Amino acid sequence: MDVAQLHFMLIDDNKIDLFLHQKLLSISKIGNEFTTYNSAEMALIMLDKNSNEAERLPDIILLDIQMPHMNGFDFLDAFAVLEGKLAKRIIIYTLSSTADSKDTNRMKNHPLIARALKKPLEVSILIQEVKNRTSH
Repeated sequence: MDVAQLHFMLIDDNKIDLFLHQKLLSISKIGNEFTTYNSAEMALIMLDKNSNEAERLPDIILLDIQMPHMNGFDFLDAFAVLEGKLAKRIIIYTLSSTADSKDTNRMKNHPLIARALKKPLEVSILIQEVKNRTSH
């Protein structure tokens, strides 16, 4: 899979982080389609609505963990229910600035999280991670 052709879904309640991460990805030429949500609930609605259409689904989700209303772990619980009816496999990376060791351990051990990344996003780490995952 060509990293320049990836579709990213970014989920973060902070609109500045959404903008910054999308720009970093775009400038780094990783991904060519970006869908942003400042609400995990809205992202889930989109995924459910488009579950049968692989071309409308993202390849990768960058998920903030600390959000109001529905946090990243709540999103993952709902995603686990939805995952079986999705037309393609979606890789999920978390993006977080948390220093809470409980959250950090939970992210490291969660079966749906490919890797926990720190904010601000270090694109070079993400690119290497994606290349490693998509080359198998």
